[in-house]
Amino acid sequence: IFWPLIAAWIGDGSQGEELLDQIGTFNIAFSIGMILGPLVAGWAMTKSVSSAIGFGILTSSFIILLLVMTKEPPLEEEDEWEPQVGGTSPYVYIGWLSNFANFVAVGIIRILFPKIGLSLGLSSFTIGILFALFYFAWFVTFVVMMRFRSWQYRPIPLFTLQMVGLVGFLFLWRGSSLLTFALGFFLFGLCVGMTYFSSLFYCQNSESDKGHNAGYHETFLGAGMLIGPFFGGLIADYFTLQTPFFFCMLIVGLTMVVQAYLLKRGSDFSMEGNLPL
Repeated sequence: IFWPLIAAWIGDGSQGEELLDQIGTFNIAFSIGMILGPLVAGWAMTKSVSSAIGFGILTSSFIILLLVMTKEPPLEEEDEWEPQVGGTSPYVYIGWLSNFANFVAVGIIRILFPKIGLSLGLSSFTIGILFALFYFAWFVTFVVMMRFRSWQYRPIPLFTLQMVGLVGFLFLWRGSSLLTFALGFFLFGLCVGMTYFSSLFYCQNSESDKGHNAGYHETFLGAGMLIGPFFGGLIADYFTLQTPFFFCMLIVGLTMVVQAYLLKRGSDFSMEGNLPL
């Protein structure tokens, strides 16, 4: 419930560069939190489990306090929504699909890698650093996408960074050293940052029903987070702890084929004129 409302609120009444700036600012803010969270939690776990839990309770209480202190603006009457003439951009569907595949992988990494790291003798703090590096890659991608606009409604940047993500998973699948894991986390983080930003932007830019689209954006993301740990755990039970990373490569690769098909079907669609580059 929380994330679709936030996503729709960010894009309310905005298009083009204004929407891009608002989404970019939001993404940068939450990615900084995602960087700091694993670092602090990893350090706290080296002290005691209760320290990590206490940190979570403290930050959650602070967020609740901010929400309580926030004053709601007066509601404005909105026109009744009507379906948009011309249909929906294929990039909306491509964004949802790529987001689903990558968050299947994110779910697997979050659940399985701490166990892999501990089995290899990595400390909780080191594992926290790796996850912080993963989210730092999101931050880098968000800053670049906010600053440079030439990626919009162009397939090459999206497919290129998904290929970079596949290389990252190759490191995670076959790697055994801290360096290979760090490379894998960072490269895959660049990929996730691209697909997340793209999906959120495409589903709201020049689309009338922002609320529904934001809901679908989060539905595909959440479905990936739900399916990933289930199949990842199943595969790990039958094979090795790192085999699910090969499954991630398959999922991302297969959805890239579907994305290319969707793009080919909608190749006559162009919105580049709406966005100054």
